[in-house]
Amino acid sequence: MRASEGSTEQRLDRWQKLRDHLRDFGLDEIECGSNYARSMAAFALLNTFAGFEFDMRVGMVGFNPVQGFDSGFRCLWALDPAWGQVVMEPGTFRLEVAQGSLPVRNVRLPGLAKAEVREMRLGDEPVAWQSPANGEIRLAKAIDVTADAPLQCLWMHPT
Repeated sequence: MRASEGSTEQRLDRWQKLRDHLRDFGLDEIECGSNYARSMAAFALLNTFAGFEFDMRVGMVGFNPVQGFDSGFRCLWALDPAWGQVVMEPGTFRLEVAQGSLPVRNVRLPGLAKAEVREMRLGDEPVAWQSPANGEIRLAKAIDVTADAPLQCLWMHPT
């Protein structure tokens, strides 16, 4: 089972078992600096709970938070070309860049697989996109998400 699968409790239990396993082999956090190891482990959990995934070869970025899309979720994300935050509120997904530029062609949002995507915007400009399949939204062309131009998806639950 991957670290990103299962309930929140199952995920935390797997992380604890991994830490215990490494200690059994004498690989305590002291070996690599306890502050560094704890920080990196916490950052890995952040990405896991956000359901953050990416494939920069095809310009795909995706999020599938464990608490769902209607919960008012906000999370830091970081990649080589850029970093920022993702904001999910009822009816809205927003990918914000704080620094850098993020090339995007596909947006994967499995939590919206059954939702109706109404609009995609880059800053104030509409973005052409194809109907989502299984929560993956294919943009008509690659775009660059920047601090001045966040990517926004407006959606609603089907009636």
